[in-house]
Amino acid sequence: MSKFSDQASGNARVPSASVPRNVRRTADLLRYSAAPIFAVMCVVVSISGDNLALCSTGSITSPISGMAFMYLLMSAIHLGPWLKNLSRMGG
Repeated sequence: MSKFSDQASGNARVPSASVPRNVRRTADLLRYSAAPIFAVMCVVVSISGDNLALCSTGSITSPISGMAFMYLLMSAIHLGPWLKNLSRMGG
């Protein structure tokens, strides 16, 4: 494969020495901030009761439905950096 096709497919890696330090810190901050932000949004939507019932067909209501459920899933999906960091700390 050519270098161009690797870059187009997203496989190109930029050496960490060529990335400015403040850019790396910002990327780390964003990586660790996603899960807590989505978790807080899930709690806020659950408490406020502003759930969108786009997919609900029954009359059974749950505090974790609609948008709250989506925020909960997004929080779980973005736990990767936290779990990786915790596994390093554990030994």
